[in-house]
Amino acid sequence: MGPRGRTADVECPLARAQHHPSPVRRRMDPTTHRHRPRRRSDGVAPERTGAPPRRCGRSRMCHLRVRPDMSAATSPQRPFRRVPLPVARIALLAFAALIVVACGGEDRNVAESPDSTPPPTAAALSPTTTSDPNECGYSHGRNTAAQVAGRTVLVHLPLCYDTTSDRYPVVILIHGAGADETQWPDVGATTVADRLVKDGSIAPIILVMPSVGESTSNDETAFVADQVVPFIDSKFRTIPDAAHRAVGGISRGGGAALRAVSEHPELFSVVGGHSPATGGDTPAIVDGLRANSGRIWLDVGNEDSLVSTTTSLARLLATDGTDAKL
Repeated sequence: MGPRGRTADVECPLARAQHHPSPVRRRMDPTTHRHRPRRRSDGVAPERTGAPPRRCGRSRMCHLRVRPDMSAATSPQRPFRRVPLPVARIALLAFAALIVVACGGEDRNVAESPDSTPPPTAAALSPTTTSDPNECGYSHGRNTAAQVAGRTVLVHLPLCYDTTSDRYPVVILIHGAGADETQWPDVGATTVADRLVKDGSIAPIILVMPSVGESTSNDETAFVADQVVPFIDSKFRTIPDAAHRAVGGISRGGGAALRAVSEHPELFSVVGGHSPATGGDTPAIVDGLRANSGRIWLDVGNEDSLVSTTTSLARLLATDGTDAKL
């Protein structure tokens, strides 16, 4: 950053030239859609110095002006998308890995420490697979996208899906408010799944990451249960029962995941909530989860704004021995 009172130049992603060095103020010519120097009071245009700046598309400058006290700036062409902080990225990655492991074949005791070494793969949620995921020659699974009720659903198919006739368990991951279906690949969920499958830590699974938009948590739950689950079972080789289907989410998506299990125990046997935002529906969700025999995982950061509600939710579930772990 420059001295106080000055501004710093920040290139936008499409910038390919240095900033125009001329101090001349310029304005748009409505007939040519190009910038032209502002004329002096005597009607004479000042001499232009330096090369003209490149533009990010028609009439858009390739540089943003950011004051030293500003944390970010946005380009008029590309809306600003908040990138998770490293700590949030690590937490989400760990959560995604936990859900993947829970529904990928390990009959883990939820009372275990999340830092403990998991036991050998069990058959509780294992798929009906007979092939070795390392024998098909692929190093990772593949993503495919579909439209369900006008919303994008991203599906990550496991290693060797296209070379076998096996059926697989399903893990549905619901993004948080302000994000979309790309949140989970962005934090490495698909990479973690491939790695765990390849090294034999879990059996192959299908990851489903729907875009639920900016709807309410109730709408998200209905969309996942009524639209996403039937669509995935009809289009992909899943094991279509609750014993082989898990759901998880972050923030508002975590609340939707918990609500989905409390309202639809016939669809899910494992649920995970990362800093789940349950709003005023906590009592109803707790009652539903208590009636469900599935496994529940909750986690939250020590300084998260939802730490109080998440720990309270865990205590409520623990009062009657519900299979839950915070």
